Amino acid sequence: MANIDNPSGNWLRRFKNAKFSPLEYPLAFFVLVYLVLEMYYLYARHGSHFTDLTLYYGAASKILDGQVPYRDFQIEYPLLALIPVVIPEFLNRIFSGSLNGYILWFAIQNLALGLSAGYLIAEIEKKNHRIIAYKYLGLLLLSLPIFLFRFDPFPAFLTALTLYYIAKKPFISGSAMMISIATKLYALVMLPVLGLYYLFNRLYRKLFVHAAGFTFILLLIIITFFWIGNNAIDDFLSNHLLRGIHLESVAGGILLLFQKAGMLDIQIIHNYGAFHLESAWSGYALQIVKFLTPVAFVAMLCFIIRVFMRETKRSGKVAMQTLSQVLLLQTLLFILLNKVFSPQYLVWLLPLIPFCNKKSYLLFAFALMLTIIIFPGQYYGLIEMKLLMIVILNLRNFLLVWLLVEVVRDVTPNPLGGG
Repeated sequence: MANIDNPSGNWLRRFKNAKFSPLEYPLAFFVLVYLVLEMYYLYARHGSHFTDLTLYYGAASKILDGQVPYRDFQIEYPLLALIPVVIPEFLNRIFSGSLNGYILWFAIQNLALGLSAGYLIAEIEKKNHRIIAYKYLGLLLLSLPIFLFRFDPFPAFLTALTLYYIAKKPFISGSAMMISIATKLYALVMLPVLGLYYLFNRLYRKLFVHAAGFTFILLLIIITFFWIGNNAIDDFLSNHLLRGIHLESVAGGILLLFQKAGMLDIQIIHNYGAFHLESAWSGYALQIVKFLTPVAFVAMLCFIIRVFMRETKRSGKVAMQTLSQVLLLQTLLFILLNKVFSPQYLVWLLPLIPFCNKKSYLLFAFALMLTIIIFPGQYYGLIEMKLLMIVILNLRNFLLVWLLVEVVRDVTPNPLGGG
């Protein structure tokens, strides 16, 4: 593949002199077509987010009017997810107070969070900060049709904050991690990896301080839940536990292929705010997911321990790049095994992908583009179970599985002395 990463000299002259492989021309054409589609989606399909944005707006308005979530009104999100939901409405009330004004401030907030996360991860690797920044900004640009209109940029920013302060100010790092978990529960899978990072680097005092920051926020949340009462924790957990196989999940994509092969009858139903698959095999699929999830995470954790052991033997410590890559593995594994796979889940990976190699980066970029072609692009085609959209869904899922394998290969330690 063409190599134009060298930061020296004029970038335009380097681009003109670069040699491109035959495969890169159709890939570049696909990206150009996607960018045109993205502009169309931003202009014509932003209404696809209207239901969620209206929900955010309603919740924020009630809170600023003095109502207490979970007690005075029901909401399906974790407690601290309300932070990125309320802030835009606070700003909105200063100026207009309308729903359109709220959506504008919501998008501005997400852009600010996205750019801040990019700055933080670029500062982690001083030697390669330009390349990391460019990689991140490229993904941010590709993700805009979902990035602007969901609150997932907030936990993604907190991931970047956790990594940035992990050694400098571990109390802030631990606090950011707990806030992230209380915003989107997926961040729980990062905890054991962060603990291993401190242990293998022999940063025992910093591990204690990190845990103190984490515990401080956790205690504040527990106190808040006691004050709220009314089974507040059950309110947002029960919705997820009762959900079936999500239309866009890996398991859902496989079931749709069986349906197209004439081997299975499927009904798509809308409940718990999303589309799920009902079929004779859905229950079996859920049982397989429940069995595979703990097995896969135990195996991944053992693999990460092996990676850290080899790296500390070689260089005396675990590098930040390695930490970022194994956090990516944990989070991606969670996404692939989950019975629910919403398009905004890929936003969680944005702060971690720039630390990967070029092949992994491109795999994710194309998976991200296919995700947005599915939603908000041609989602009704998927609901109608059209063959093209089912193929695109499964291709997206395949690329993400390939990404998982590629990152595993990239961090797999060679035998000592193996070069």
